Amino acid sequence: MVSSNSGLKSKSWQMANRIAIENGYPDRNMPRGHRTPAVASGRRQLNDSRIVFKVPFVSDEVGTAIRNCVRKASLDNMVRVVEVPPSNLRAWLVRNRLHDSVCRTRQCIVCPNEKEGDCMVAGVVHLIKCTVCNGEYIGETGRPLGERVEEHLGTLRRCDISEPLGEHRLRCHDGAMVEVALAILSRESEISARKTLEAL
Repeated sequence: MVSSNSGLKSKSWQMANRIAIENGYPDRNMPRGHRTPAVASGRRQLNDSRIVFKVPFVSDEVGTAIRNCVRKASLDNMVRVVEVPPSNLRAWLVRNRLHDSVCRTRQCIVCPNEKEGDCMVAGVVHLIKCTVCNGEYIGETGRPLGERVEEHLGTLRRCDISEPLGEHRLRCHDGAMVEVALAILSRESEISARKTLEAL
């Protein structure tokens, strides 16, 4: 720690240690005002044998929630959560949808529920909800959303029990046809990020 006197040095160390612990780092109990050579030189400690759990950076709140789950499960001594930022500006631009497509599909099943052109958006986590019983299915796709939702509705119409919507129709509604509603939960171009968000 860089401070003008030993009292401030000690306070700075305590504050840095507290912040590190709150962010999921173990309490190293290092002497006040001293750093290990690994920390001083900016290198990672090589003796950390915890399993690295990489998650895409979504927000500070999501990162904190994941760390809290790891802590509550008493896995913080075995698992180290690492948030991975988007790889480049292009990923952010795709994620922020600066150049949306326009819907050209007659009787589009996605756009009446969402914004015009959302059926053409690729890389989303979506929610399909049964309007009869409020049963929910969360999925992700890297393809245009309209294509994937058409496939889901096809399995619902055919009552295909090898797929979630067909199985829901058969088991929960004795094969009677049901209506569903669609919502986009998240837009993410990276597949690992979509898989993580789908699982949450």
